[in-house]
Amino acid sequence: MAIALIVNTILVAAEGSPLLKRPRIYQEEQILLRSLCLIQVLVCAAILYMEIVVALPIQLYILYKKKQRYSGTARIGISMKEVYEGLTARECFDCIRNWFTIQFRVCLLIFAILSVVVSPLFAAFNLMLFIYKISTLRTFITAITMNGKQLMLTFLLGLIMVYLFSIVGFLLFPGSFDATVDESENPDLNHCATLLQCFTYIMSQGLRAGGGVGDVMQPWDFQDSNLLSRVTYEMTFYALVTVVFLNIMFGIIIDTFGQMRDEKREKEIDMHTVCFICGLDADVLEKVSSNGLCRMSVRNTICGCICFYAPPPPQGSQRVHRSGKLRAGSDSEK
Repeated sequence: MAIALIVNTILVAAEGSPLLKRPRIYQEEQILLRSLCLIQVLVCAAILYMEIVVALPIQLYILYKKKQRYSGTARIGISMKEVYEGLTARECFDCIRNWFTIQFRVCLLIFAILSVVVSPLFAAFNLMLFIYKISTLRTFITAITMNGKQLMLTFLLGLIMVYLFSIVGFLLFPGSFDATVDESENPDLNHCATLLQCFTYIMSQGLRAGGGVGDVMQPWDFQDSNLLSRVTYEMTFYALVTVVFLNIMFGIIIDTFGQMRDEKREKEIDMHTVCFICGLDADVLEKVSSNGLCRMSVRNTICGCICFYAPPPPQGSQRVHRSGKLRAGSDSEK
């Protein structure tokens, strides 16, 4: 991240500067940028390698445990060899494909290589590490990608609506889609000569106009025979596309922020008010226990929790008694 910041700082400060017109300074600047970009490639490759070697087995282990839990054969003491043998190649590929961290690291490596091979300007993508590292900024990206399917479907609905309005405009008002140029001055200028041009113009200009498509059309005249249809067309576009469609898009993103905030609050409440061993609430524990601790955990210590989760020793094994002597374990001892 620091290397990407240095590279982009040099680009902003030096790119296009009159000092670079000198061949020597320009050559030194290019050597420095290429060297920093090469270091960036090595760093990205090393981090990606560590993610694959260290974090990927953990993800596969979690996936295998979920698979066992769903099949009803969950148990402890699973080796990584058993994990690799129990997962199919398709399951491993899906795990990597749905793992955002590995995808992000691969993209960083690709753009770092492009910054060396093509141009140092590709190093600007590595500034996305700021968003990935800072949790507050990462929340903004999550709010957009969390409901990505809904946003894509809503955007598809908007495209269909704009296309329908393009057909109506192409049939009824093909020569009115220009609010800045008079047809008498430039009669050859027509942004709605074809249906594709009309759709592109409305998609580009109509959505960005504050008042809808009427802001990018020529002013209408009271003597115009299509006055009623023109006003209806503009008001319908403004109501359905500018107001309803865009607010639906913004509403989905804003509701996602609220959903993430509620989930975070529920997790914090669960961590502070619910026993993670027995699942009882804090007020219940206060009523049934004299010291407010869960009796199932024996003691409010890590050792007590481990003893609660640890399975009984197999028959014939030995363990240390409280007195310090070894004794054989049996099925009745727990």
